[in-house]
Amino acid sequence: MAMKKKLLIILIMLTMMFVGCINIKEGNSQDQEQEDIPQEQQLLLNGISLTKDIIRSVYRGEKNYTYEVLLYALAVNDDENNLYKGYFPFDEDKGFIFPLDKSKEVLIQVFGEKKYSFEDVFDYDEESDIYYKNLDFGWNTPYIAENVTADISDDKLKLYTKFELINLWYDVGGDPVPTAIAECEITYCINKNNDKIYLQFEDIEIISKMEASPEDENETNNEIEEISSFIPRDWEILKQGDKLAIAEGDLNKDGIIDKAFVVTEKAKNNSSDYAAQRNLIIVFGNSNGSYDLSITAKNAILLSNEGGTFGDPFDGIAIDRGSVLLKFMGGSSRWSRCFRFRYQDSGWYLIGFTESSYESVGDSMEVLQEDYNLITGDYIGDKLNNGEIMTVENNIGKKQLLNLNDFIADEYSIK
Repeated sequence: MAMKKKLLIILIMLTMMFVGCINIKEGNSQDQEQEDIPQEQQLLLNGISLTKDIIRSVYRGEKNYTYEVLLYALAVNDDENNLYKGYFPFDEDKGFIFPLDKSKEVLIQVFGEKKYSFEDVFDYDEESDIYYKNLDFGWNTPYIAENVTADISDDKLKLYTKFELINLWYDVGGDPVPTAIAECEITYCINKNNDKIYLQFEDIEIISKMEASPEDENETNNEIEEISSFIPRDWEILKQGDKLAIAEGDLNKDGIIDKAFVVTEKAKNNSSDYAAQRNLIIVFGNSNGSYDLSITAKNAILLSNEGGTFGDPFDGIAIDRGSVLLKFMGGSSRWSRCFRFRYQDSGWYLIGFTESSYESVGDSMEVLQEDYNLITGDYIGDKLNNGEIMTVENNIGKKQLLNLNDFIADEYSIK
């Protein structure tokens, strides 16, 4: 369910935002026949490259989901067939540099006629009048496309790229662990206009779901066995797609791996109105490989019927910098929420909260995000002002931290 929800969001965003333009000049009538074969081969290579760019560009870690982030993804893609490899200069101190005129030209070519504001994402150097970015977007990109193949229809009107959709998650050491989750296909229309051939994004389709290997199944069984004593009878580990809702990391600063996981009641009836109870369980690891229960929170996880239009709102559990992150997403306006809990003073407390929603800005949909540091009271958020997105920084004042035992996910409001 969760994988389908994410891919649905990808499809919506791509349908609204992506138009790929491949800058291939047609030959004159005299040379046309000789150039057909290499031109078609180049079109296939460009289709493969564009598919990789699109999947890499579905990025949700940046505070603003903007076309500039997609442009950056084009710049950093080191695939040898990437149209824009080497197109933007790279500076060791500043990272990739985006000349204003050239960058806007590329944005219009690849993503269509939109309103672009580089200030939202890029840094600006007034002295040299350049925009630049020196961040590794790849670290936070959740998806990549591997084993991409391309084919052109017999009538030369469609180009198809098939690929394995790879989900990147990170182990305790921070190293990426790629996991194949589905075989997909992206369809492009092949359009001709004057001296150019355009690849225009049309559709993304899941061909089949990837089956877990025996090794993966054994690893999953072992992972469950380690914490099985904490799972109530007639309950089970919640699954997000094919991935168990289990996170690992050091939560109490003793150098030993701890675990946080979500359990859910097994189905009691077939009623569509029924939503199984869900609990968050956190256990501390011991040096002998055993675990001790730290907390069971019975109201920390939204239920499957509390996500609105997009169904089940559960979007993942993670351990980051010694804190447990609970992520949810849903609603007709495509909202998302992330709660950060940390173990301190012999208890679990909510120390950070981030929420975002998609808003219509001009001709595009943008993400407006608000982030609260509940320890310091610091706030940074996006506000719409006369059709423009402005970043506002403030301090809302320190408040008493909320204990996880008193936290109710469906009722929480920072206001």
